[in-house]
Amino acid sequence: MSELMALPKIDQTDELMLFDTHCHLDVSHFAEDRVAVLERARQAGVRHLVIPGIDLEHCRAGIALAEEYAHLAEYPHIYAAVGIHPNSSDGLGQKALTRLREMASHPRVVAIGEIGLDYYWDKVEPARQKEAFQAQLELAADVGLPVIIHSRESNTDVADMLEEWVASPTFRQSKLAERPFAGVL
Repeated sequence: MSELMALPKIDQTDELMLFDTHCHLDVSHFAEDRVAVLERARQAGVRHLVIPGIDLEHCRAGIALAEEYAHLAEYPHIYAAVGIHPNSSDGLGQKALTRLREMASHPRVVAIGEIGLDYYWDKVEPARQKEAFQAQLELAADVGLPVIIHSRESNTDVADMLEEWVASPTFRQSKLAERPFAGVL
């Protein structure tokens, strides 16, 4: 195993700290046991959670939960991401983009997401998904937030769009161009 692939040894006395970047705590089936879910997450070493948006209603709910639990030290820190999931992207117009931009300025919002492409379901035409994905990538660059990507049976198109995006003047002039990236597109 090369040195680049080797994982550091963790001393058994070290506290494990995890960051869950994709936790839909805002959905209704968590309503009755949300506190228990948070407690189990804390016990497992999760210290931070991000609730990704899937539509405007869920974006608002994610922000509300992040606010509600913001000062409770006994649970993981909760943050929100705002975005329109590809399967909900048919309704993404200028009004929704304006609302996403407003929500993105909230102090508990840390990303734009869950955005991307989903070719598994036939809920929204691929061309419309691409338009919505592109608009939200531009929003992320404008507001300087990272993105949470949803890619299902669409990896080539997602990679192509991300490659074009990071080469664009919008991205290059954003705060995001200053952030490191380690991976393969």
